[in-house]
Amino acid sequence: MSSKRFLNLRDVISQEQAEEILRPYEEDLGRPFFAGWDAWVRLASFDPAYHAKATPRGRASLIFDHVMADAKARFDGRESEGLRTSDAYDSYLVSVGRDVVVRFKMFDRNKRPRNYPTRRQIRIECQQGELPGMPPQATFLSIGYRLSPAGTELDDIHIACWNLHSLK
Repeated sequence: MSSKRFLNLRDVISQEQAEEILRPYEEDLGRPFFAGWDAWVRLASFDPAYHAKATPRGRASLIFDHVMADAKARFDGRESEGLRTSDAYDSYLVSVGRDVVVRFKMFDRNKRPRNYPTRRQIRIECQQGELPGMPPQATFLSIGYRLSPAGTELDDIHIACWNLHSLK
């Protein structure tokens, strides 16, 4: 494997630095996942048969749409606090200052974001590249939810930093 492939890696911030930067936004970062799950649960009260027919992908899409809507309501228009947002790339990104860019995801059991491994997704996971409108040297963090093994409840929410296929 050529070492050239990894020459543009950036340093990632420490977990302590990330926690300090994100602490003022902790509730706003987590609440969208509860809004997404609540939307899924409310749907059952209107059409209980929908849950029986829905695929895991259908459930994830519905939850994701509501997570994005809630996150946008919480973070858009907060530039005076040092937050910038982008809803390009079929995701929603929140830049906190110049050091961190957070994206909202569904996680697998290993806290790895569930997405098709496009070139952009791989570069984000490897802490490479830049996204227009986002700070060029920011550390990419993913905040995501995991469902219980049966898929019947929201199990937990985590913030993860992947770098070269390892969780930091």
